[in-house]
Amino acid sequence: MLRLKSLKGLGKHVRISDEVRSALKRVVTPRGPSPPQERLWQMVKAVYPDAEQEKPGLVPGRRYVVDIVIPRVRLAIELDGWANHGMHKAGFLRDREKDRALLLANYRVLRFTAGEVLKNPSRVMATLEQVVEMLENERSS
Repeated sequence: MLRLKSLKGLGKHVRISDEVRSALKRVVTPRGPSPPQERLWQMVKAVYPDAEQEKPGLVPGRRYVVDIVIPRVRLAIELDGWANHGMHKAGFLRDREKDRALLLANYRVLRFTAGEVLKNPSRVMATLEQVVEMLENERSS
């Protein structure tokens, strides 16, 4: 039995024409919140009602989408799962580039792992609350 994570992986396992292979490269797999991201979103939204999820357009000229943003303190919250952020060097490097671009756009970035959100949500929220408080104090100074 062949298991694929996306249509893009099909070309690696069966013979297909160059035309079909090219079409598969253009297929965009819909991105939706993972269970850890949904859990983090529910926790953040309960404490910070102004938070936004899957927010594009924070960095002019870039197509970055931030997992969660708290606009009033300009905080971008990113959730890192192993498959997209740790398994391949390219994903890791892309995240570092995104962090720098967000910083240059005057956003702070706070990253959590999926494991942290699932195993210790109270610590995640305590950290988030400390960071928000710190940013609020910076803005009022």
